Amino acid sequence: ALGDLPTLNSLSPPIVVMMSSAFSLTVNGQNFTEDAVVLYNDAALTTTFVDANQVTVPVEASQLLEPGIVKIQVRASASSPLVSNPLSLTI
Repeated sequence: ALGDLPTLNSLSPPIVVMMSSAFSLTVNGQNFTEDAVVLYNDAALTTTFVDANQVTVPVEASQLLEPGIVKIQVRASASSPLVSNPLSLTI
């Protein structure tokens, strides 16, 4: 069984000031597992599992140098084909 598709509800914070310092992004949703991986514009970030409804990832200052919309998704695991709906992080 592949398990359940992760779904995303919200990001905290949803908006980040360009050129700001590194911060922890909290991703809220459902069906997260301990193997869940957050994708930041399709690049996997080091993901900390909080519970089935929350994961956190560090976002480095180097990722905040330009304004734009970053696509945030959660993959069920590194090898899983199951990827959540996207949410937008605004820089």
